[in-house]
Amino acid sequence: MTRQSRSVCLFLAMFFAVLILAAPGAFAQTAQGRISGQVTDSTGAAVPNATINIENIATHVSRTLQTNSTGDYAAPSIDPGVYALTVEASGFTKLVRERVQIEVGNDLKIDFHLKIGSINETVEVKDESGTVIAEVEKLLHIRRKDQPTTPTLPPRAGPSSL
Repeated sequence: MTRQSRSVCLFLAMFFAVLILAAPGAFAQTAQGRISGQVTDSTGAAVPNATINIENIATHVSRTLQTNSTGDYAAPSIDPGVYALTVEASGFTKLVRERVQIEVGNDLKIDFHLKIGSINETVEVKDESGTVIAEVEKLLHIRRKDQPTTPTLPPRAGPSSL
């Protein structure tokens, strides 16, 4: 084999190696969103086997899933739209979170904190304007993955003037 043919073979081998390694990333983009989070009780303990129903408000198509042993859930491949999320678990009040907006590429993290009570009791969170109210987010401990999680520090005391 001549030096030129070895160079061509080496080039082709490297080209195909790069093509094979880059191919999975090319197909990873999606036109959907994702919702994930954790369901806990008022003490912060995980609520396993909680039922989460995610319903598209416009089409009434819904998906139901269960939290795992650590209270975590994940719902990938959600079409863009406005959704209502309902969380239920035995011994806790039902929690409904309405008007959750999913857009292309969204990766929302929505945690739920259930209160002890009858499943017949329902806590409903509505947002008529379509925007999430910061106080409601604080109450329900909702955090989007794109929000910073840096804690706010108290103001620092300066030197006292005499």
